[in-house]
Amino acid sequence: LISAVLLAVIFSGMFGLVNVNSTLFIVVFVITFIVLDVFYSLRDISYWGMIPALSSDSHERSTYTALGSFTGSIGYQGITVVVIPIVTYFSWVFTGENAEHQSGWTAFGIIVA
Repeated sequence: LISAVLLAVIFSGMFGLVNVNSTLFIVVFVITFIVLDVFYSLRDISYWGMIPALSSDSHERSTYTALGSFTGSIGYQGITVVVIPIVTYFSWVFTGENAEHQSGWTAFGIIVA
Protein backbone atom coordinates (compact mmCIF):
# COMPACT_ATOMS: atom_id res chain seq x y z
CA LEU A 1 0.00 0.00 0.00
CA ILE A 2 2.81 2.40 0.84
CA SER A 3 4.54 1.73 -2.48
CA ALA A 4 1.28 2.29 -4.38
CA VAL A 5 0.62 5.61 -2.65
CA LEU A 6 4.20 6.82 -3.16
CA LEU A 7 4.10 5.81 -6.82
CA ALA A 8 0.91 7.81 -7.37
CA VAL A 9 2.47 10.79 -5.54
CA ILE A 10 5.62 10.69 -7.67
CA PHE A 11 3.65 10.64 -10.94
CA SER A 12 1.38 13.46 -9.73
CA GLY A 13 4.22 15.99 -9.81
CA MET A 14 3.88 16.18 -6.03
CA PHE A 15 0.41 17.66 -6.47
CA GLY A 16 1.64 20.73 -8.31
CA LEU A 17 4.79 21.38 -6.28
CA VAL A 18 6.80 21.03 -9.48
CA ASN A 19 5.14 24.25 -10.75
CA VAL A 20 5.49 26.19 -7.47
CA ASN A 21 9.06 25.57 -6.24
CA SER A 22 11.35 23.46 -8.38
CA THR A 23 14.12 23.22 -5.76
CA LEU A 24 11.76 21.99 -3.05
CA PHE A 25 10.19 19.64 -5.61
CA ILE A 26 13.59 18.06 -6.35
CA VAL A 27 14.34 17.57 -2.64
CA VAL A 28 10.91 16.08 -1.89
CA PHE A 29 11.04 13.94 -5.05
CA VAL A 30 14.44 12.46 -4.14
CA ILE A 31 13.31 11.67 -0.59
CA THR A 32 10.03 10.16 -1.82
CA PHE A 33 11.83 8.11 -4.47
CA ILE A 34 14.31 6.72 -1.95
CA VAL A 35 11.48 5.74 0.42
CA LEU A 36 9.62 4.15 -2.52
CA ASP A 37 12.77 2.23 -3.47
CA VAL A 38 13.19 0.97 0.10
CA PHE A 39 9.61 -0.31 0.26
CA TYR A 40 9.92 -1.87 -3.22
CA SER A 41 13.11 -3.62 -2.10
CA LEU A 42 11.35 -4.95 1.02
CA ARG A 43 8.68 -6.47 -1.20
CA ASP A 44 11.15 -7.78 -3.74
CA ILE A 45 13.48 -9.37 -1.18
CA SER A 46 10.60 -11.08 0.61
CA TYR A 47 9.20 -12.36 -2.72
CA TRP A 48 12.46 -13.90 -3.92
CA GLY A 49 13.29 -15.08 -0.40
CA MET A 50 10.16 -17.26 -0.46
CA ILE A 51 11.46 -19.44 -3.30
CA PRO A 52 13.42 -21.87 -1.05
CA ALA A 53 10.33 -22.34 1.14
CA LEU A 54 8.15 -23.32 -1.81
CA SER A 55 9.91 -26.59 -2.59
CA SER A 56 12.81 -28.76 -1.49
CA ASP A 57 13.42 -29.83 -5.11
CA SER A 58 16.07 -27.62 -6.75
CA HIS A 59 14.62 -28.17 -10.25
CA GLU A 60 11.20 -27.00 -9.08
CA ARG A 61 12.73 -23.93 -7.39
CA SER A 62 14.59 -23.13 -10.61
CA THR A 63 11.32 -23.36 -12.51
CA TYR A 64 9.62 -20.95 -10.10
CA THR A 65 12.53 -18.52 -10.36
CA ALA A 66 12.55 -18.67 -14.17
CA LEU A 67 8.77 -18.20 -14.37
CA GLY A 68 8.92 -15.26 -11.98
CA SER A 69 11.66 -13.57 -13.97
CA PHE A 70 10.00 -14.29 -17.32
CA THR A 71 6.54 -13.07 -16.36
CA GLY A 72 8.07 -10.03 -14.64
CA SER A 73 9.89 -9.16 -17.86
CA ILE A 74 6.65 -9.46 -19.82
CA GLY A 75 4.97 -7.12 -17.35
CA TYR A 76 7.78 -4.56 -17.46
CA GLN A 77 7.84 -4.58 -21.26
CA GLY A 78 4.04 -4.39 -21.38
CA ILE A 79 4.09 -1.21 -19.30
CA THR A 80 6.73 0.23 -21.62
CA VAL A 81 4.51 -0.41 -24.64
CA VAL A 82 1.34 1.14 -23.18
CA VAL A 83 2.69 4.08 -21.14
CA ILE A 84 2.58 6.76 -23.86
CA PRO A 85 -0.88 5.81 -25.23
CA ILE A 86 -2.30 5.83 -21.67
CA VAL A 87 -0.68 9.16 -20.78
CA THR A 88 -1.76 10.75 -24.06
CA TYR A 89 -5.32 9.44 -23.73
CA PHE A 90 -5.82 10.73 -20.19
CA SER A 91 -4.13 14.01 -21.07
CA TRP A 92 -6.68 14.38 -23.88
CA VAL A 93 -9.56 13.46 -21.55
CA PHE A 94 -8.56 16.06 -18.94
CA THR A 95 -7.19 18.87 -21.16
CA GLY A 96 -8.63 18.29 -24.64
CA GLU A 97 -5.14 18.34 -26.15
CA ASN A 98 -3.55 15.38 -27.90
CA ALA A 99 -0.24 15.66 -26.02
CA GLU A 100 1.37 14.57 -22.77
CA HIS A 101 0.32 16.63 -19.74
CA GLN A 102 0.72 16.24 -15.99
CA SER A 103 -2.88 15.04 -15.70
CA GLY A 104 -2.10 12.10 -18.01
CA TRP A 105 0.98 11.15 -15.98
CA THR A 106 -1.02 11.39 -12.75
CA ALA A 107 -3.70 9.09 -14.20
CA PHE A 108 -0.99 6.65 -15.31
CA GLY A 109 0.57 6.66 -11.84
CA ILE A 110 -2.81 5.92 -10.27
CA ILE A 111 -3.48 3.07 -12.71
CA VAL A 112 -0.10 1.46 -12.02
CA ALA A 113 -0.46 1.99 -8.27
